Amino acid sequence: MKRKFCFETILISLLVLLGFLAACGGGGGGGGGGEVTSIPTSYDGTTSQALITCENAENIVINSWEISTKQDVVEVAMEVSGYLFDSYPDVPPQITSDCGDLSFANVQLQVNQVSETYGTFEGQIDFVNYCVNWEESFDLNGLVTFSGTAQETSEGYVVTMILTFENVQKIVSDKLIYTVTEGTVELDVTLSTDLTVKEKITYNHVLRDESTGKTYWFDDLETIILGEYESELVTSTFIGRFYDHDYGFFEIESEGSLIIPDLDMPSGVLWFYGKESEARLTFDAGETLLEVDQNSDGSMDCSFTDIFPTVASPLAPLSMTVDEPEQNETMPGVEAEKIKQVFNF
Repeated sequence: MKRKFCFETILISLLVLLGFLAACGGGGGGGGGGEVTSIPTSYDGTTSQALITCENAENIVINSWEISTKQDVVEVAMEVSGYLFDSYPDVPPQITSDCGDLSFANVQLQVNQVSETYGTFEGQIDFVNYCVNWEESFDLNGLVTFSGTAQETSEGYVVTMILTFENVQKIVSDKLIYTVTEGTVELDVTLSTDLTVKEKITYNHVLRDESTGKTYWFDDLETIILGEYESELVTSTFIGRFYDHDYGFFEIESEGSLIIPDLDMPSGVLWFYGKESEARLTFDAGETLLEVDQNSDGSMDCSFTDIFPTVASPLAPLSMTVDEPEQNETMPGVEAEKIKQVFNF
């Protein structure tokens, strides 16, 4: 398999937090209050803007990092949808997992080739005790619907896809770990003729941590990943808003592009903007530096080093490769290739 280009995503890639809405660029000015959008029904946490201080900055960043790693539901939904496109037009009404007849997913896929260069598709995946044997074995329950378009253009091939989640649960050893209660993940993938892949992923969903009962909301968190296959260079930008159950919302924005090495910590800077406060998270050579400006006066009041217990990127499971992905390496670039094969472009 060729070298994999890892997202870091958001959710998420650094995603470390993912969730952010472009605040005021660069440092020093982010604290302006951002409008609160319509609150999802299942989000019951704090909705005011977070005040980032020296006392809570580490918790804010680490919480958002840990929540953003909970992407198994998204990854499996992408993997199963890829299987459906592989099977088209002979898509079975039900697929079983490796765990036997009582572990399955009811599935549907409809494809409509509108013209020689444009088509649409839609489908659904209803997980019923669907087991997945990756590094960690787990089960999924819940409904995922999806729809999208595929188009051939002069610049390349473009696929858009929206996955909608409705109370999709992750279960480990009969213990409920988390639930994606509602929301969507939107994918916009361009496979260019110049051997580059551009992937835009927008997260807009609510996750409930079942160990605490707390909910977290990714509010239009957008990450754009650009991969160049000849140079194997992958860069990524992030922008959006994340709602923390205890602290409220904050905006996150990457300073320029982050450089993402293979399955490792990225290099670059993320800004977190709270209420008249902000924090700067710098990734450099596998190390992290978190600096906090408690009153947005341009002067950092405190700093923390190496706040994460591991150097692995939280969203590493979402990766880009032109080869067939391993079981736990599904990604928009590969799914776009599978969708492309369904249409006669």
